[in-house]
Amino acid sequence: TSSCGFGKKEVKEMLAAEKKANLTVRNFPATVAELRKRLKLAEGGGTYLFATTLADEKKVLIRCQATG
Repeated sequence: TSSCGFGKKEVKEMLAAEKKANLTVRNFPATVAELRKRLKLAEGGGTYLFATTLADEKKVLIRCQATG
C-alpha cells in the first residue's frame, strides 16, 4: 500500500508501471471516468486506487495491491 498527493509529478512516479487499475472515488472532485482519462489507466488488474480528500482538504491517491 502506498499513497501520494495529487500533484502531477507524485502521481506519475507512483503509477509509472501501471497500465490497468480498479479505481474508486469518494469525497473527491473528479469522477472515475475523468480520473481514468487523466491517469491513462484501463479497468482491471490487481491494483486498486482510491481517490479521496482528507480532513485537511488534501487530495490523495491511495494505491493497494490484491493479495492471494
